[in-house]
Formats: sequence, C-alpha cells, structure tokens
Amino acid sequence: MLDYCRRSANPVGRLLLELVGVRHSIPLLYSDKICTALQLTNFLQDVKIDFGKGRIYFPLDELERNSVSVNDFLSGETPESLKKVVRENIELVRNMFLEGRNLIPYLSGRFKFEIKWTVAGGERILSKIEKSGFNVLTNRLKLDKLDFIIIFFKSLLSV
Repeated sequence: MLDYCRRSANPVGRLLLELVGVRHSIPLLYSDKICTALQLTNFLQDVKIDFGKGRIYFPLDELERNSVSVNDFLSGETPESLKKVVRENIELVRNMFLEGRNLIPYLSGRFKFEIKWTVAGGERILSKIEKSGFNVLTNRLKLDKLDFIIIFFKSLLSV
C-alpha cells in the first residue's frame, strides 16, 4: 500500500509544492507523509465500497495476523478482528498526519491554510471512523456541515 501511495498520491503533493516554489527535500518528505495519510484515510473510509468492487486495501499479512478472511467482508457487520486492523491502521495514519504537519511552517498564505484544512479533514474522517466503533462495513462515513465548520476553525487557529 505504501508503495502504491508513493507512486500515486505522493507525486501530487510534490507537484503542488513545486508550483508554490517549495523544493527542499525535507518538506517533500513531510508532503509525502500527508499524501500517503490522505490516500490511506480514503481507503479506510471506503472499505465497504471498495470490497463491492472486488478490492481490499489492507495488507494480507495484517489480515492473516488478525484472522480476518474475505468472508468477514461479506457479512455487512464489521467483525472485531477487522475492527482491530482498522484501529491499528488509523493509529498509523494519524502518526503520518502528525509527522506531515511539519510541512506547515514551509508554507504561506492561502496554500498553507488549504493544506491545514486538508489534513484536518483527513483527521476528522479518522475520528468519525473511530467514533463509529470502527464499523467500516456498515456505511461510508463522510463529513457534514458541522464537520466543515469545525475543520475551518481548526485550520484557521492551528499553528
């Protein structure tokens, strides 16, 4: 999954940094963390939808280690074993967002706000998944108007 993100999501962030004149290697690495975290957040948000399309975006070794089978995705209810995998992945992704936030001091103006907004949105989705009890097979959690207001102010006030 990380290799997929390296080749799909991360180049988008690097391209945006190039457009705003940020070319140093350190901020590029922070951008990679954010882009990978956003892609993995999307995978966590869309487990049910992706499974319906014949895709499972969890490493097989994680599923095997937690005794999760393909049949567990069919029930519509998220088994405890899969919830554990989701919980572990959310922790990993949160840490990526946290590390990626080190990009913010390299940015300025509207672009800085937009990146803070984007990170806060990804983190908010993770929180919603967590608050749902990690039930990724019941429905797709998405942001609502209240979430957008919270994200706006969090982005405005955060460092």
